[in-house]
Amino acid sequence: MCIFIDILHMGQRTAFCETHNGQCEVPGVDILLVSTSCKDLSWLSAAARKFTDPVLSMETSPGGSADTFSGFLAYLDNHTASIIIYENSDHMVDDHAAPQERTNQDVFQSQMSGRGYEGEDLIINAKLYGCPQSRRRFFAVYIRTVGGIINFQGRTVFDQLTTLITLLQVCKRSCPPARDLLLPDDDVSLQNELEASLARPAQVTEKTTWQTDHHKEYSKLNLQWGSESPCEATRTSPWLQILNPYQRSLLTLNQHKVLAKRTRLTSTASGQSTTDSVQAVVLGGRRPMPVLMIDVRPSIGRLSTSTHDEYCQQELAPCIVPDQRLWLHIETPRPMIAREAFHFQGWPISAVELQPWMTDSFLYGLAGNAVAQQKF
Repeated sequence: MCIFIDILHMGQRTAFCETHNGQCEVPGVDILLVSTSCKDLSWLSAAARKFTDPVLSMETSPGGSADTFSGFLAYLDNHTASIIIYENSDHMVDDHAAPQERTNQDVFQSQMSGRGYEGEDLIINAKLYGCPQSRRRFFAVYIRTVGGIINFQGRTVFDQLTTLITLLQVCKRSCPPARDLLLPDDDVSLQNELEASLARPAQVTEKTTWQTDHHKEYSKLNLQWGSESPCEATRTSPWLQILNPYQRSLLTLNQHKVLAKRTRLTSTASGQSTTDSVQAVVLGGRRPMPVLMIDVRPSIGRLSTSTHDEYCQQELAPCIVPDQRLWLHIETPRPMIAREAFHFQGWPISAVELQPWMTDSFLYGLAGNAVAQQKF
């Protein structure tokens, strides 16, 4: 099977193939599944919020979103594809680049229509299909109405898409608790990765003024910057030293923010609290909801945690993204590793023979960029 390297070359007659280590002919397909870069569409990107025009209308963009979309269109212009399933950030619809009149979704629909495709745009959350994370994504299913594999004399495009939407409703399933996807403490691969992370020096890559920024945020909560974590299990965890000073500071701050919202930090499978005894008190006659995960990689003003979903009645992980470090409030608190991130995306990572060069940070990046395998 050919494995082509760069979507920017897929519009050509041939492109470089990793399998055969040379140029191979780019084929047409009956069904094309494609996911192009979302970096310039995501609200997590500060640069993305500065665009005045829809990213997909550009020829190039800093994160490659415009480039990869152009490569996709070039493929359609020069090769056949009867059915297209396209995935990208949900901000294709919730377009933060507005108030310009034309949005990224408008550009997408216009480009597809101009090439003879009709279809439906959908926002699908992975939590509804068996993956315990809150991951909203834009999915589009488009059908080539002329010269494709589907004969529309018997069934209209509307009928085809109605069937698709019905299948999406039928295939919904409950997801397991987020805790169930974590590796057990005695897992050999987990212990090896944690030990390796502990041996590597923790480096701070954030801007040099982060201490000043953290001091201001601590002051807002009437806390002294540099104070210890309010979670006793975190303070005594052997894996706390894996975090760099920035991450440890942000973890402590975000733990205080969590507790200020009348939630609690969980530890055991039974849901007992890892915090001091005052947090075991039932607040307002209602037991506080647990927080299993806290991200210690976002900017100082953003709090990203696991959430308790009323629809699923389960605790869900935050959206798995490449630049992430989730701290787990379990029996022995620790960071989540890449293998677990793949579990939340629905990928059977245990079936893959990992190579020495596949570092945890490299694998986490792949997991964050992957399309969730919603379990039909």
